[in-house]
Amino acid sequence: MLLYGNAQAEQHLLGIQASASDDRVRILRENGPQFAEVWDKVRNLRESLDSKAIALLRNSRTAIDQVWPRLSPHSSSPEIAKSVDELRVLLASDQFIDRLDEIARRTGGVFEAYKKAYLDLFDRRGRDFQSAIEEIRNHVEWGPLETSKPEAAATLIAPLTTRVGTDEDRNAVARGESLGKASLTEMDSDICAAGGLKSSVLVRLQELSIRADEKAPIRRVRVSQFFSKPIQTQAELDNALKLLSDSLQKYIDEGAVIILE
Repeated sequence: MLLYGNAQAEQHLLGIQASASDDRVRILRENGPQFAEVWDKVRNLRESLDSKAIALLRNSRTAIDQVWPRLSPHSSSPEIAKSVDELRVLLASDQFIDRLDEIARRTGGVFEAYKKAYLDLFDRRGRDFQSAIEEIRNHVEWGPLETSKPEAAATLIAPLTTRVGTDEDRNAVARGESLGKASLTEMDSDICAAGGLKSSVLVRLQELSIRADEKAPIRRVRVSQFFSKPIQTQAELDNALKLLSDSLQKYIDEGAVIILE
């Protein structure tokens, strides 16, 4: 049996139209039943593809082309990966119109898995950064800086506040209206960086507070450089503490203000 897609059937009929009259009669006599079957399928396809079906197919394509690339590095579910593979097969099938329910089920599963992953990371990131912000605001240096230089205070804490996320973004993803303003990878990276960003803001806060009252130079000392090796004995501990003490004493003798990191 001859099988044609909609465009193929149309092109074939145009070719028949351009043929000699005797050839047209012969072709139609030989292939008439197949043409009738193809056009029945085309008519059925047109009737079945209402706005709801078209929206589903678009969502399915979005699930494959946009949602899955974001989700796959964060999904350990073989069922979701299998759903994506089967969606690709279903959408490429000539019988896709008869399997819309299955397409809808698998598309919904991909979107639901993405939503769960997004909201989980969104909430974890929000909690981590909100906690960091509260810690910064509880430091004695924060109040005077916010009172005297509110713009400087807002700029200082912006790396933390911008990563808390907004209710608008979260709600849009929860309702299935958006894939979110940040990727899953970006939020995962933010969570890993929360401690380092908080430390950087604290150090900068201390610098701003000191510079408001002091003329002394500032020396930033990273304590971890003195404890770069595992300590197993009292002698190793005493040696590391002595190195740190000597370094700090040197800066004190210079009249510097020390900020430990």
